[in-house]
Amino acid sequence: MSSGDGRDARPLAVFRIAFAFTLLCEVLQLIRFRHLVFDDVPFIAPARFDIRLILGLWLLILLALMGGVATRIAAALNLLLTLAVFGILIRLRHFGYHADTIYIPGAMLLALIPSERTLSFDAWRARRAGKAPPAPVNAVCFAAFAVLLAITYADSFLWKLSSPMWRHGLAIWTPVAEVFACARIPPLPPIPWLWKGMSYGAMIFEVLFPMTIWFRRARIPLAVAGIAMHLGIAYLFPLPLFSMGMIALYLPLIPGKFYGAEESRSAAPADAGSRAVSWLLGVWVIAALILAMRVPPLAGSRIGGRAAVMTIRALSLLGVRSHDVYLDGHFTEPRPTMLVFEGRDGRIVLPYTSASGLTGPALYGRVYSNWIWTATMSGEAAAEGSRVIRRYAAFWLGERRLPVRVGRIVVYRRRVVYPHDVDASVLRANQEARWEEAGEISGLDPLLIRNALDATAR
Repeated sequence: MSSGDGRDARPLAVFRIAFAFTLLCEVLQLIRFRHLVFDDVPFIAPARFDIRLILGLWLLILLALMGGVATRIAAALNLLLTLAVFGILIRLRHFGYHADTIYIPGAMLLALIPSERTLSFDAWRARRAGKAPPAPVNAVCFAAFAVLLAITYADSFLWKLSSPMWRHGLAIWTPVAEVFACARIPPLPPIPWLWKGMSYGAMIFEVLFPMTIWFRRARIPLAVAGIAMHLGIAYLFPLPLFSMGMIALYLPLIPGKFYGAEESRSAAPADAGSRAVSWLLGVWVIAALILAMRVPPLAGSRIGGRAAVMTIRALSLLGVRSHDVYLDGHFTEPRPTMLVFEGRDGRIVLPYTSASGLTGPALYGRVYSNWIWTATMSGEAAAEGSRVIRRYAAFWLGERRLPVRVGRIVVYRRRVVYPHDVDASVLRANQEARWEEAGEISGLDPLLIRNALDATAR
């Protein structure tokens, strides 16, 4: 590519600010829950190194990115930290979640695109020095976001196509009816065509996006629909940062005139950055095709065993991972779990699952994902769920520095009815399901948590 349409850099600058702010919120959550995420046993067996120094440095880098201060250097450092923390360290601690699949490629693009040319301290300093106005940005830097979203939605659609829950139009109703995975119950009537229409609508959007985003007139409607969909996800599930990250990826697709930029399309030579973006897009497409070999609707799993594990890990560092989330296995025979502290002054429901069965205030983002898909699982995953419960109980105790032997933590569980159709009686039954005592932690001595909670896996 020698040259192409040139565009104003303002949409890229808006992306830089929004994306860096999203990452900043993620890092703040890691600082808040660092003992839960990084300690071997929260507050009892601390991590081998103090993660606060790394996370504190990352915060400063993200603030520099938001302000456009030494933008290229900050973006490169942010990419290294994103790969190290979200790509490796967090996954080793079992706290990775599907938002990481957009943070890594988003950080890669941010390190390559010239987002510092406007709305930045760097641009202000250049103007003060009397330098020439910034050159237009090559169109490939904008097309990269369309490619990234298209790959994401295409992979997600294929996994949905393999799911009976999605094919039957029950993918949105099922988590609502089972209650335990939701932040709130939408005030919508249990009308089958309404709930099934939302599920099928999400699938239609994901299959149409990769085919229509290349038409200029389709971009605004697609961006509006996509942003609305992710706002809906943030409303229903405690995943605000995932939605913020996805919305940030849409911002460069919106024409610059919406940000106050002039719509001139002059030629923009391909510089080193735009050429690197072109190569990155090629790598992403090839990686996505490799991952598609694992999706059941195409050909089943053609990469198996250790080869599959190594391939997936390698591709995840390139910013490409399967989007096999919110499928049938997540909602088949779950065991919603509530922890309750019973002490001299009464009962306290720990902030992970509320008495109503909805998620508690401490569950959001990667902490929500870790709890929901491990602590509530049954069958072979029950043992891992017991270890997760132990961690969360120890974290709550350690944060409050409660004295030993002043009470107990009781583990409650309840059964849920799996919905086979949009039926208000199923939602009502799950909301009214009785919590049953499944075990307890006596004495509140954190050193006893490990043995005391093993019984809850039975």
